[in-house]
Amino acid sequence: MIFNYSSYKPSKEEKNLLAKGLNFALPPKILNYGNYFMPFELLYRNIKNLPVNENILERIKVDLKKS
Repeated sequence: MIFNYSSYKPSKEEKNLLAKGLNFALPPKILNYGNYFMPFELLYRNIKNLPVNENILERIKVDLKKS
């Protein structure tokens, strides 16, 4: 729900944009791959030497889905 306390009349597109809420953001035009992939690289480095145990594997899957 949008409350307009001004005399300005927003267009349909502006209303749709406001309806997306405060979490809406445009993606960056240029992605910094170092910053984007570094957490995954560090995670892989930390878990690649772990012994494969089904309980640990399930816990890692759950933790990754939370991130």
